[in-house]
Amino acid sequence: VVFNYAAAQSLQARDTDRSTMEGQKSAIALFQNAAGIFILLRDQLVAACLAGGDSLGPDMSDAAVSMCASLMLAQAQALFYEKAVKDKSSRSLLAKLANQASNFYATANTQLASLASHLDPSWLAHCKFQELLFLSAAHFQQAMADKPNVLAKLSGFGALVARLRLAKEIADSVDTLVLSAAVLTSINGLKEAIKAELAAIEYDNTNVYIEVVPDKTNLLPIGLVPAVKAAHVTLADLVDAEYLAGFGSAIDALAPPAIKAKADQLDAETSRIAHQLSVAISQELHLDADKVARFRGGDGDGKD
Repeated sequence: VVFNYAAAQSLQARDTDRSTMEGQKSAIALFQNAAGIFILLRDQLVAACLAGGDSLGPDMSDAAVSMCASLMLAQAQALFYEKAVKDKSSRSLLAKLANQASNFYATANTQLASLASHLDPSWLAHCKFQELLFLSAAHFQQAMADKPNVLAKLSGFGALVARLRLAKEIADSVDTLVLSAAVLTSINGLKEAIKAELAAIEYDNTNVYIEVVPDKTNLLPIGLVPAVKAAHVTLADLVDAEYLAGFGSAIDALAPPAIKAKADQLDAETSRIAHQLSVAISQELHLDADKVARFRGGDGDGKD
């Protein structure tokens, strides 16, 4: 139920009209709330089920629920970047926001890899696409942030060319992914913007400034700005205790007093047997430790 509730929150976020500022904020909040619910599920509910001896499928594994939480944060960060672009935030900030979105998708992708045999391959491909899309955008935005300073100083054209080439290389690499044409073409706008800027900067550097283009591994790293985080969600936030209280007597009536008494008796008997078994195991382990110690010539404290 809790898993489906988190999924419903993400679905509501997806379908929110983001054409308005309020719609954007609402969608981001819903994704953050979904992430918080998945974390509650992973850290408390699933752990309690496993401790109680329940057998859970792969969709409730730590990797699966963690992936869902990471994916929700990635979606929220992506929307925040989208909002920042509309708000005409600085290029430097946009680069860091995009880099963080790529980082969130990369985390989800790593967790997805361990679940590959249980999922449709499109999951991995889509997360990889998003990771590369935002990484390319991060390098493009960083290049655009550096450009005014380069033009003012008439220095740094080589590094600018290297950054734009890297952005283009990353953007072009998505073509190897097996995805629908509609998804793959969604990056075309970014590709065209990179291509135009790169052509102009390369022309100037080749014909005027003639700076050495450094290797991409020597470029300064782009920072990270996590603009979103998982909401703090507790069971009390999801369950209305006053609502449930009205059904207490009805729930109690489901089991006759004789059945309850028998259940209590069985619980007590189970606890007694478990205690006896624990004592017997402890004694056996202690005897084994003594035997091993005597065989080795130790003092019998088990440390030898």
